Amino acid sequence: MLRTYSILIWVFGLAMISACTRNPYSGASKLFQIPISDAHGQYSLQTVELSTLGDPRTMEGAAAQIKVNPVVTTEGLDGQMPAARFILSSDGVMIPMDYVSMQLTTVYYHVEKLWELEKSIHLENVLARPRKLGLSVGLIDPGDDRKIVNNALFYAPLDVTLLVPYERSNIPISMNGGILAHEHFHALFSELMGPKIANLRSSSLWEKAPVEILDLTNDVDIPEKLTGPVKIRKYNAVLLRALDEGLADFWGWVYTGDDSFVAASLPELEMRRSLFKLSDSDKIKQPPSREAILLRLKKLDWDGRTSKDLSYLIGTFYARFLRNIPVLMDSTPFSKGLIFSDSNVTHRLKLAEKLIQALPRLRDSILESYKKAEPINPNDLFFSIFPEVERKSWSKNVCERLKAFLVEDDLPDVEVKVTSPDPAAPPQLIATKLDICAEKK
Repeated sequence: MLRTYSILIWVFGLAMISACTRNPYSGASKLFQIPISDAHGQYSLQTVELSTLGDPRTMEGAAAQIKVNPVVTTEGLDGQMPAARFILSSDGVMIPMDYVSMQLTTVYYHVEKLWELEKSIHLENVLARPRKLGLSVGLIDPGDDRKIVNNALFYAPLDVTLLVPYERSNIPISMNGGILAHEHFHALFSELMGPKIANLRSSSLWEKAPVEILDLTNDVDIPEKLTGPVKIRKYNAVLLRALDEGLADFWGWVYTGDDSFVAASLPELEMRRSLFKLSDSDKIKQPPSREAILLRLKKLDWDGRTSKDLSYLIGTFYARFLRNIPVLMDSTPFSKGLIFSDSNVTHRLKLAEKLIQALPRLRDSILESYKKAEPINPNDLFFSIFPEVERKSWSKNVCERLKAFLVEDDLPDVEVKVTSPDPAAPPQLIATKLDICAEKK
């Protein structure tokens, strides 16, 4: 599979040799040559149009403003605008002359395409534009005082995406459309879920533990029956981050169609983060229960890295579930007669739109948990995506396949009537866990 950066550079070099060297800025072509992947993670140089780009030398336009080596301040990104360099090919295509220029062009392209994606599902006015990004940002990990490398981060307080230096020989994160889409989704999540959720979800990039909850402080002990003195805010911070990270991985798949986009740049995460498609006979795996998460937290010393690892682990369950909804629903999730195709971006956008419609319900459920000083329920995402009115139309088979994702221990208790063997005795009411398929034929 064509995944290594060294191969990209080799192809890039061949393209430059064949190009002309006339002034590329006279007439400012909108066509650029950059590395793009397909749904199988195969990268190749392709000619693309940057329709919203203004000046190619600063790579600034309506879609994005990118700064190279900026300093992160309380006001935003402080630094000089880039000075991208190009040569113009004989057929009018702008070809980056160096690695930084190629990164800038590729980042701008993906931010512009993500804007187009949002427009297609009526989200074009959610985020502020141009989007602010930093390339080769120097950041220090507060946990061990080492330079952060091979990563990308969205920092909600400043509404900026930060791309730190990439020091490996795989696909650079700045050229990985799936990872850029993942980080971009964090901005959407922050805006669509609202400021209260943003405050509850995140700890500052430079803090070792979550910030204190603002106007919904419920920093009380979990009831003893749920494993003892683990703070509710710690559990909720882990699960809220898990939802954010899992949905962001799903968004990366929606944008690229590639189940393994993370592994293109971070191959050690292939098994942990790849989404993969279930076969028709496979059973979806459910996320851990509240008690299981609390037990894990109880055994671990609280620190930022430990909580992030746990959040990514849980988040992958949510990402894989969302990605496989068409399989679990017999390939007809949203309209009769639709044969879902993973390679069809229009079909993937139907799933994306389904998620966006569910976020207000998810937000309300999470805030309700905070108001009651309760741990967030791992099943909240399922019930937000599939409200009761929609579940009524499911067949027994579809219901049973989807139900497998629900954490049974965290389902609500309900009372059901049980008929006595004695015909003269009245029915008995017994408490049991909700079965969403109980009345399906």
